[in-house]
Amino acid sequence: MDLLVIHCSDIILKEFKTNNYYMFKQIIDREIIKIKKEFSTTSSYIYLTDILKNKKIDKSYRTFFLAEVSWWIYQEGLAREANQFFDTNTEQIKTIFSNLDLEYIFNSRFPIAIFYEVVESAVKFRINFLLKPRDTIVSFIFKKEKHKQFDEINRLLLYFSDYQYLINALKEEIIKSEEKSFSIFKFQELVESIDNEYTSNLNVHTFCDTILPFFELYNINGNELDRVEVPVDFIDIFLYDKKLIPLLNNFKDFCNKESINTISCNTFKNYLGENF
Repeated sequence: MDLLVIHCSDIILKEFKTNNYYMFKQIIDREIIKIKKEFSTTSSYIYLTDILKNKKIDKSYRTFFLAEVSWWIYQEGLAREANQFFDTNTEQIKTIFSNLDLEYIFNSRFPIAIFYEVVESAVKFRINFLLKPRDTIVSFIFKKEKHKQFDEINRLLLYFSDYQYLINALKEEIIKSEEKSFSIFKFQELVESIDNEYTSNLNVHTFCDTILPFFELYNINGNELDRVEVPVDFIDIFLYDKKLIPLLNNFKDFCNKESINTISCNTFKNYLGENF
């Protein structure tokens, strides 16, 4: 079976083999351990139903696991359609397959080694998407391909739970389109257009709300969120991905002038109040 998570890992690992890798490593390790400790290490399989009902696991990770199973089922469906010996287009067969796919969801399970692999990918995937939403969504959906069918794009969008304004808008555009596929260039333009419009309507407070997950993730010691400081590189990466280059350059100058390497949400909010 084609495990999409394998491809996801490849993409994310490329992002983290940079000078910023060690900055993220502590966060990655903590999140992975937090998920793993919720399940028995002696089990041969971890069932999706047990993952989904565990509220101690962040919704984004539960969403990722569900999307991975949905991808397996999608691959099963493609294999059925490719079997030339059976006509799978009858209404009776379609109903049977639909019921079977639903049962697959309720009875899906991850062999323990695959579970660990998916956990690691889910964590890296989320952090990467939080910091670089535009780049991550384009890279993940298209990989090295130039075109994608809408049906497959919709299934890949199931992996994303953060920045729902972007995901929902993309789904709406796919529904409205009279075409059946997107080129990577058109999709990239669409992502930038949606995100630019959304960002242009933000004020200082709502802009800062979009980066709160950075501070929540970096809150390793469980401090009050107002006291948490994140590396300024987090902000740099985010602003660069959004192509807010003038703001990025001004922010870098500010950090250099003040000789700061980390920043709190309140300090960043004050900075934006004068520069946003």
